[in-house]
Amino acid sequence: MRVRIRSIVSALLLALLASARVDAQPAAGFCGIAETPHFDAVLAELADELGDVMGEPVECAHANPDNGDLLQRTTTGLAYYRAALEIPVFTDGAEHWALTDTGIDDWTSIDVDPPGVTTPAATRPPEAADWAAALAAAPVSRAVPGALGIDAFPAPLRVPRIASELFAGLSVREASAWKGTDTPSTWSYSVALGTGPNDAPLAQLFGSAGRTAFARAAEPADGCRPAAGDDYCASSSAGSLERFFGLAVAGQPTVATHVARGSAQLAAWRVEWYEPSVDVSYGFSLAEAAGRLPPEAAALDRSNGLYAQDLTDAAELFLSVRVPGPRAASAPLP
Repeated sequence: MRVRIRSIVSALLLALLASARVDAQPAAGFCGIAETPHFDAVLAELADELGDVMGEPVECAHANPDNGDLLQRTTTGLAYYRAALEIPVFTDGAEHWALTDTGIDDWTSIDVDPPGVTTPAATRPPEAADWAAALAAAPVSRAVPGALGIDAFPAPLRVPRIASELFAGLSVREASAWKGTDTPSTWSYSVALGTGPNDAPLAQLFGSAGRTAFARAAEPADGCRPAAGDDYCASSSAGSLERFFGLAVAGQPTVATHVARGSAQLAAWRVEWYEPSVDVSYGFSLAEAAGRLPPEAAALDRSNGLYAQDLTDAAELFLSVRVPGPRAASAPLP
């Protein structure tokens, strides 16, 4: 009887956590090429606390595009990160354990959230839905030939948590998708956030179908070729820039570039990575004019690797969002 109850409860949990519309899963269980299952950073601390109870991951973590939750099956059950509550949870199908501000909570009901745990975020629509609404209502860039509404992009978008300190208060200015003229043509998207000097955006979110865009970002720039085995290089031959390698988002190689001085552009940081599970190169840029990094990060210095890691950690928590079409009027982000 207990086995039957566990099976029923497990089915209910999966129905609650995973929507009917989930991106196609590759044979490797949401893992990229040469990637093996490992606990996502937001689930790792709970895994350390629970040990054998939580087991080992049997797939790579993947987002539920409808609510931003992160899901990951294990040898003993299902681990998930509740985006609205910002807490990791594990269930074996009957019992649940969550890591909260007060320690480990456990409960045996079919509820996916710990009893009595609420936050302001829990009383509003899921963040992914907030983002989708704001992006659907945003104007299309007039500077991009042939630009369409961002709902035309055929894969999920990656966007930051609304409460992220790096992006807080930066409203959506434009959101566009377009198809390139290369062969084969490639879809790309860009989201402009905030307004800085010379009407330039203070931050941008971007993506491009395929691996090409990331491969280009990972190529050493002129005069910036790291020594063998090194993860850093700096150059002043084509503007002042430094590049940090050896980083990772969702277990995938990631590159952070700091452009301190360039032609007709704001000094800015860029973080770029490729996700094989959806075959998209993702990234974001953050202008130094946004004031989200300390002043000492503005000068080229190897020690800026600390800030490169902070930006990469922020990207690790990005939500997966799909924007429904056709475009519909909606409210801006809070």
